[in-house]
Amino acid sequence: MAFYSDDRRREVVVDCLRRHGPMPQKELYERIAPHMQRKTGWKALCSLEDDGMVVRTAEISPTGHKRFRFSLEDWYAMTDEQRERMVTAMESIAESMREQTEIMRGKRTPRETKEIHAEETR
Repeated sequence: MAFYSDDRRREVVVDCLRRHGPMPQKELYERIAPHMQRKTGWKALCSLEDDGMVVRTAEISPTGHKRFRFSLEDWYAMTDEQRERMVTAMESIAESMREQTEIMRGKRTPRETKEIHAEETR
């Protein structure tokens, strides 16, 4: 499998399954392990059907706090533009969750968060 840059690493599981079709969990993890071991904020996980052999759904966890689960059939049915919008929405939600966590832990105030967003949009 080809090397993926940081911005594509979050799609490794789905890309692997798209290229090679359903496969046993062990084989899937062997294929994706080199990519997942690289330092990144994204983790890709798989859930298995009851028979324990075929991967049918994928989960993307941008922060480790919230997982976005979707059917691989739905993923395959999407256009590239729809997939990009979905990933962008997940990243936006993950960023909001990180900000809320920082506010709750006292690392920043809601006012500081608003000021940061104002600076980023300029």
